[in-house]
Amino acid sequence: MMKSLIRPLMIAVAFLAGYFCPWAHEYNWMIRILLIIMLYLVCLQVKFKQLRPHSSHWKILAFNILVPLILWGILKLCGQDDFAKIAFFTAITPTANAAPVIIRFLGGSVSYVVAAFIITNLGVSIALLGLLPLVTGNFSLVFFTNVAVNLAVIIGVPIAAATITRMFFRNAKEWPAKLANFSFFLWVVTLFIIAGSASFFIHHNPEISPLVLLEIALTSAFICALNFIGGRFMGEKRYRRESSQSLGQKNTTFTMFLALHFANPLVAMGPTFYVLWHNLWNALQMLLHDRRHVKKMRMRHFSQKPSPLRSVVSGNGESGGK
Repeated sequence: MMKSLIRPLMIAVAFLAGYFCPWAHEYNWMIRILLIIMLYLVCLQVKFKQLRPHSSHWKILAFNILVPLILWGILKLCGQDDFAKIAFFTAITPTANAAPVIIRFLGGSVSYVVAAFIITNLGVSIALLGLLPLVTGNFSLVFFTNVAVNLAVIIGVPIAAATITRMFFRNAKEWPAKLANFSFFLWVVTLFIIAGSASFFIHHNPEISPLVLLEIALTSAFICALNFIGGRFMGEKRYRRESSQSLGQKNTTFTMFLALHFANPLVAMGPTFYVLWHNLWNALQMLLHDRRHVKKMRMRHFSQKPSPLRSVVSGNGESGGK
Protein backbone atom coordinates (compact mmCIF):
# COMPACT_ATOMS: atom_id res chain seq x y z
CA MET A 1 0.00 0.00 0.00
CA MET A 2 2.75 2.44 0.94
CA LYS A 3 4.54 1.82 -2.35
CA SER A 4 1.47 2.90 -4.34
CA LEU A 5 1.16 6.06 -2.21
CA ILE A 6 4.77 7.24 -2.57
CA ARG A 7 4.13 9.31 -5.71
CA PRO A 8 0.95 11.01 -4.44
CA LEU A 9 2.83 11.83 -1.23
CA MET A 10 5.72 13.34 -3.20
CA ILE A 11 3.22 15.40 -5.20
CA ALA A 12 1.68 16.67 -1.94
CA VAL A 13 5.16 17.60 -0.71
CA ALA A 14 5.78 19.53 -3.95
CA PHE A 15 2.52 21.44 -3.37
CA LEU A 16 3.46 22.36 0.21
CA ALA A 17 7.06 23.23 -0.60
CA GLY A 18 5.93 25.46 -3.49
CA TYR A 19 3.42 27.23 -1.28
CA PHE A 20 6.17 28.18 1.19
CA CYS A 21 8.56 29.21 -1.60
CA PRO A 22 6.80 31.96 -3.59
CA TRP A 23 10.18 32.92 -5.09
CA ALA A 24 9.84 29.81 -7.29
CA HIS A 25 7.72 31.90 -9.70
CA GLU A 26 11.00 33.31 -11.04
CA TYR A 27 11.58 29.93 -12.71
CA ASN A 28 8.34 29.86 -14.71
CA TRP A 29 10.44 29.95 -17.88
CA MET A 30 11.65 26.42 -17.06
CA ILE A 31 8.18 24.87 -17.30
CA ARG A 32 8.13 24.89 -21.11
CA ILE A 33 11.55 23.17 -21.24
CA LEU A 34 10.58 20.57 -18.63
CA LEU A 35 7.32 19.83 -20.46
CA ILE A 36 9.11 19.34 -23.79
CA ILE A 37 11.61 16.94 -22.18
CA MET A 38 8.84 14.89 -20.52
CA LEU A 39 6.81 14.66 -23.73
CA TYR A 40 9.95 13.75 -25.67
CA LEU A 41 10.54 10.77 -23.38
CA VAL A 42 6.95 9.65 -23.86
CA CYS A 43 7.10 10.03 -27.65
CA LEU A 44 10.19 7.79 -27.78
CA GLN A 45 7.97 4.80 -26.99
CA VAL A 46 5.00 5.85 -29.13
CA LYS A 47 4.73 4.50 -32.66
CA PHE A 48 2.02 5.73 -34.98
CA LYS A 49 1.28 2.15 -36.08
CA GLN A 50 -0.12 1.72 -32.57
CA LEU A 51 -2.80 4.27 -33.42
CA ARG A 52 -5.82 2.03 -34.00
CA PRO A 53 -8.80 4.22 -33.15
CA HIS A 54 -11.97 2.78 -31.66
CA SER A 55 -15.27 4.63 -31.74
CA SER A 56 -14.84 5.36 -28.02
CA HIS A 57 -11.63 7.30 -28.74
CA TRP A 58 -13.64 9.90 -30.67
CA LYS A 59 -16.23 10.01 -27.86
CA ILE A 60 -13.43 10.68 -25.38
CA LEU A 61 -12.06 13.49 -27.56
CA ALA A 62 -15.52 15.02 -27.96
CA PHE A 63 -16.14 14.82 -24.19
CA ASN A 64 -12.69 16.33 -23.62
CA ILE A 65 -13.59 19.38 -25.70
CA LEU A 66 -17.35 19.85 -25.14
CA VAL A 67 -17.48 19.45 -21.33
CA PRO A 68 -14.96 22.26 -20.61
CA LEU A 69 -16.87 24.51 -23.01
CA ILE A 70 -20.17 23.75 -21.25
CA LEU A 71 -18.68 24.31 -17.78
CA TRP A 72 -17.02 27.53 -18.95
CA GLY A 73 -20.27 28.79 -20.49
CA ILE A 74 -22.37 28.03 -17.39
CA LEU A 75 -19.92 29.67 -14.97
CA LYS A 76 -19.45 32.60 -17.33
CA LEU A 77 -23.20 33.21 -17.40
CA CYS A 78 -23.20 33.09 -13.59
CA GLY A 79 -20.62 35.89 -13.52
CA GLN A 80 -17.80 33.63 -12.28
CA ASP A 81 -15.14 34.57 -14.84
CA ASP A 82 -12.13 33.20 -12.95
CA PHE A 83 -13.87 29.94 -12.06
CA ALA A 84 -15.05 29.62 -15.66
CA LYS A 85 -11.38 29.69 -16.77
CA ILE A 86 -10.35 27.34 -13.95
CA ALA A 87 -12.98 24.80 -15.00
CA PHE A 88 -12.04 25.16 -18.67
CA PHE A 89 -8.29 24.71 -18.26
CA THR A 90 -8.83 21.79 -15.88
CA ALA A 91 -11.35 19.90 -18.04
CA ILE A 92 -9.73 20.58 -21.45
CA THR A 93 -6.57 18.72 -20.40
CA PRO A 94 -5.83 15.71 -22.70
CA THR A 95 -4.75 12.19 -21.70
CA ALA A 96 -1.61 11.96 -19.54
CA ASN A 97 1.64 10.50 -20.80
CA ALA A 98 1.68 8.25 -17.72
CA ALA A 99 -1.79 6.77 -18.40
CA PRO A 100 -0.41 3.80 -20.43
CA VAL A 101 1.92 2.98 -17.52
CA ILE A 102 -0.94 2.96 -14.99
CA ILE A 103 -3.18 0.83 -17.22
CA ARG A 104 -0.34 -1.67 -17.57
CA PHE A 105 -0.25 -1.98 -13.78
CA LEU A 106 -4.02 -2.53 -13.83
CA GLY A 107 -3.78 -5.28 -16.45
CA GLY A 108 -5.53 -3.31 -19.22
CA SER A 109 -4.81 -2.64 -22.89
CA VAL A 110 -1.79 -0.35 -23.23
CA SER A 111 -2.26 0.15 -26.99
CA TYR A 112 -5.78 1.52 -26.42
CA VAL A 113 -4.51 4.17 -23.99
CA VAL A 114 -1.53 5.03 -26.24
CA ALA A 115 -3.99 5.71 -29.08
CA ALA A 116 -6.08 7.86 -26.70
CA PHE A 117 -2.95 9.80 -25.70
CA ILE A 118 -2.10 10.61 -29.32
CA ILE A 119 -5.67 11.43 -30.41
CA THR A 120 -6.56 13.64 -27.43
CA ASN A 121 -3.25 15.51 -27.29
CA LEU A 122 -3.32 16.33 -31.01
CA GLY A 123 -7.09 16.92 -31.10
CA VAL A 124 -7.17 19.18 -28.05
CA SER A 125 -4.13 21.14 -29.29
CA ILE A 126 -5.88 21.86 -32.60
CA ALA A 127 -9.12 22.80 -30.81
CA LEU A 128 -7.26 25.18 -28.49
CA LEU A 129 -6.24 27.31 -31.46
CA GLY A 130 -9.81 28.57 -31.55
CA LEU A 131 -10.88 27.98 -27.95
CA LEU A 132 -8.11 29.90 -26.15
CA PRO A 133 -8.96 33.23 -27.83
CA LEU A 134 -12.65 32.58 -26.99
CA VAL A 135 -12.01 31.78 -23.31
CA THR A 136 -9.49 34.58 -22.74
CA GLY A 137 -11.43 37.12 -24.79
CA ASN A 138 -8.37 38.00 -26.86
CA PHE A 139 -9.16 37.62 -30.56
CA SER A 140 -6.17 39.47 -31.99
CA LEU A 141 -3.99 37.97 -34.70
CA VAL A 142 -0.92 38.37 -32.47
CA PHE A 143 -2.57 36.30 -29.72
CA PHE A 144 -3.66 33.58 -32.18
CA THR A 145 -0.11 33.40 -33.56
CA ASN A 146 1.27 33.19 -30.02
CA VAL A 147 -1.06 30.27 -29.23
CA ALA A 148 -0.17 28.48 -32.48
CA VAL A 149 3.58 28.87 -31.93
CA ASN A 150 3.43 27.66 -28.33
CA LEU A 151 1.32 24.61 -29.21
CA ALA A 152 3.56 23.78 -32.16
CA VAL A 153 6.66 23.95 -29.96
CA ILE A 154 5.18 21.98 -27.05
CA ILE A 155 3.66 19.19 -29.19
CA GLY A 156 5.63 19.33 -32.45
CA VAL A 157 9.19 19.52 -31.11
CA PRO A 158 8.97 16.41 -28.86
CA ILE A 159 7.33 14.33 -31.63
CA ALA A 160 9.88 15.40 -34.26
CA ALA A 161 12.85 14.94 -31.91
CA ALA A 162 11.65 11.50 -30.80
CA THR A 163 11.09 10.39 -34.41
CA ILE A 164 14.62 11.45 -35.42
CA THR A 165 16.12 9.83 -32.30
CA ARG A 166 14.45 6.48 -33.07
CA MET A 167 15.90 6.60 -36.59
CA PHE A 168 19.47 6.65 -35.24
CA PHE A 169 19.11 4.71 -31.98
CA ARG A 170 17.22 1.41 -32.13
CA ASN A 171 17.11 1.06 -28.35
CA ALA A 172 15.68 4.57 -27.86
CA LYS A 173 12.24 3.13 -27.02
CA GLU A 174 13.82 1.57 -23.91
CA TRP A 175 15.05 4.92 -22.55
CA PRO A 176 11.72 6.07 -21.03
CA ALA A 177 11.47 2.98 -18.80
CA LYS A 178 15.07 3.47 -17.63
CA LEU A 179 14.47 7.19 -17.03
CA ALA A 180 11.04 6.83 -15.37
CA ASN A 181 12.27 8.21 -12.03
CA PHE A 182 14.02 11.09 -13.79
CA SER A 183 10.82 11.96 -15.66
CA PHE A 184 8.84 11.88 -12.42
CA PHE A 185 11.46 14.14 -10.79
CA LEU A 186 10.99 16.68 -13.61
CA TRP A 187 7.24 16.53 -13.00
CA VAL A 188 7.67 17.17 -9.26
CA VAL A 189 9.94 20.15 -10.01
CA THR A 190 7.28 21.49 -12.40
CA LEU A 191 4.60 21.19 -9.71
CA PHE A 192 6.88 22.94 -7.22
CA ILE A 193 7.37 25.90 -9.59
CA ILE A 194 3.65 26.13 -10.38
CA ALA A 195 2.70 25.96 -6.69
CA GLY A 196 5.30 28.65 -5.99
CA SER A 197 3.80 30.84 -8.73
CA ALA A 198 0.33 30.38 -7.25
CA SER A 199 1.67 31.22 -3.78
CA PHE A 200 3.32 34.40 -5.11
CA PHE A 201 0.05 35.37 -6.83
CA ILE A 202 -1.98 34.73 -3.66
CA HIS A 203 0.42 36.66 -1.40
CA HIS A 204 0.30 39.64 -3.74
CA ASN A 205 -3.48 39.49 -3.95
CA PRO A 206 -4.56 39.39 -0.28
CA GLU A 207 -8.22 39.66 -1.26
CA ILE A 208 -8.08 35.97 -2.25
CA SER A 209 -9.27 33.93 0.72
CA PRO A 210 -8.41 30.31 1.65
CA LEU A 211 -12.05 29.55 0.88
CA VAL A 212 -11.35 30.31 -2.79
CA LEU A 213 -8.56 27.72 -2.83
CA LEU A 214 -10.93 25.20 -1.25
CA GLU A 215 -13.52 25.96 -3.93
CA ILE A 216 -10.89 25.47 -6.65
CA ALA A 217 -9.87 22.13 -5.09
CA LEU A 218 -13.52 20.97 -4.95
CA THR A 219 -14.15 22.11 -8.54
CA SER A 220 -11.10 20.15 -9.66
CA ALA A 221 -12.25 17.08 -7.68
CA PHE A 222 -15.71 17.26 -9.31
CA ILE A 223 -14.18 17.40 -12.81
CA CYS A 224 -11.86 14.49 -11.94
CA ALA A 225 -14.78 12.31 -10.81
CA LEU A 226 -16.83 13.35 -13.85
CA ASN A 227 -14.01 12.30 -16.20
CA PHE A 228 -13.31 8.89 -14.66
CA ILE A 229 -17.03 8.03 -14.42
CA GLY A 230 -17.90 9.46 -17.84
CA GLY A 231 -15.00 7.64 -19.49
CA ARG A 232 -16.18 4.32 -18.09
CA PHE A 233 -19.61 4.74 -19.74
CA MET A 234 -18.12 5.76 -23.10
CA GLY A 235 -15.81 2.81 -23.60
CA GLU A 236 -16.74 -0.40 -25.36
CA LYS A 237 -17.52 -3.24 -22.95
CA ARG A 238 -13.99 -4.67 -23.02
CA TYR A 239 -12.33 -1.23 -22.80
CA ARG A 240 -14.30 0.48 -20.03
CA ARG A 241 -11.35 0.61 -17.64
CA GLU A 242 -9.07 1.90 -20.40
CA SER A 243 -11.47 4.63 -21.56
CA SER A 244 -12.01 5.71 -17.95
CA GLN A 245 -8.26 6.01 -17.46
CA SER A 246 -7.79 7.80 -20.79
CA LEU A 247 -10.33 10.49 -19.91
CA GLY A 248 -9.59 10.68 -16.18
CA GLN A 249 -5.79 10.74 -16.04
CA LYS A 250 -4.72 14.10 -17.46
CA ASN A 251 -1.60 15.64 -18.99
CA THR A 252 -1.91 18.47 -16.46
CA THR A 253 1.55 19.94 -17.04
CA PHE A 254 0.38 20.91 -20.53
CA THR A 255 -2.59 23.00 -19.35
CA MET A 256 -0.73 24.31 -16.29
CA PHE A 257 1.72 25.92 -18.68
CA LEU A 258 -1.08 27.28 -20.90
CA ALA A 259 -2.95 28.67 -17.87
CA LEU A 260 0.17 30.41 -16.58
CA HIS A 261 1.03 31.75 -20.02
CA PHE A 262 -2.43 32.88 -21.18
CA ALA A 263 -4.33 33.42 -17.88
CA ASN A 264 -2.85 33.65 -14.35
CA PRO A 265 -1.38 31.41 -11.58
CA LEU A 266 -4.75 31.16 -9.80
CA VAL A 267 -6.31 29.59 -12.90
CA ALA A 268 -3.36 27.17 -13.07
CA MET A 269 -4.34 25.91 -9.61
CA GLY A 270 -7.27 24.04 -11.20
CA PRO A 271 -5.16 21.52 -13.14
CA THR A 272 -2.59 21.63 -10.31
CA PHE A 273 -5.12 20.30 -7.78
CA TYR A 274 -6.24 17.78 -10.42
CA VAL A 275 -2.78 16.21 -10.23
CA LEU A 276 -3.42 15.32 -6.60
CA TRP A 277 -6.92 13.90 -7.19
CA HIS A 278 -6.13 11.68 -10.17
CA ASN A 279 -2.98 10.33 -8.52
CA LEU A 280 -4.86 9.50 -5.31
CA TRP A 281 -7.45 7.64 -7.41
CA ASN A 282 -4.66 5.83 -9.31
CA ALA A 283 -3.08 4.78 -6.02
CA LEU A 284 -6.44 3.45 -4.79
CA GLN A 285 -7.02 1.59 -8.08
CA MET A 286 -3.61 -0.07 -7.90
CA LEU A 287 -4.16 -0.99 -4.25
CA LEU A 288 -7.52 -2.62 -5.01
CA HIS A 289 -6.08 -4.35 -8.09
CA ASP A 290 -3.19 -5.78 -6.06
CA ARG A 291 -5.58 -6.99 -3.36
CA ARG A 292 -7.81 -8.71 -5.92
CA HIS A 293 -4.75 -10.31 -7.51
CA VAL A 294 -3.50 -11.63 -4.15
CA LYS A 295 -6.99 -12.93 -3.31
CA LYS A 296 -7.25 -14.66 -6.69
CA MET A 297 -3.85 -16.30 -6.23
CA ARG A 298 -4.86 -17.55 -2.78
CA MET A 299 -8.12 -18.96 -4.14
CA ARG A 300 -6.24 -20.70 -6.93
CA HIS A 301 -3.72 -22.13 -4.49
CA PHE A 302 -6.51 -23.36 -2.20
CA SER A 303 -8.43 -24.99 -5.06
CA GLN A 304 -5.31 -26.82 -6.22
CA LYS A 305 -4.40 -28.05 -2.73
CA PRO A 306 -5.82 -31.58 -2.09
CA SER A 307 -8.22 -31.81 0.86
CA PRO A 308 -7.52 -34.32 3.69
CA LEU A 309 -10.72 -36.25 2.84
CA ARG A 310 -9.65 -36.54 -0.80
CA SER A 311 -6.25 -37.83 0.32
CA VAL A 312 -7.84 -40.47 2.59
CA VAL A 313 -10.19 -41.64 -0.13
CA SER A 314 -7.36 -41.74 -2.61
CA GLY A 315 -5.23 -43.67 -0.13
CA ASN A 316 -7.98 -46.22 0.59
CA GLY A 317 -8.56 -46.75 -3.05
CA GLU A 318 -4.92 -47.50 -3.65
CA SER A 319 -4.69 -49.93 -0.71
CA GLY A 320 -7.93 -51.62 -1.79
CA GLY A 321 -6.55 -52.05 -5.29
CA LYS A 322 -3.57 -53.84 -3.91
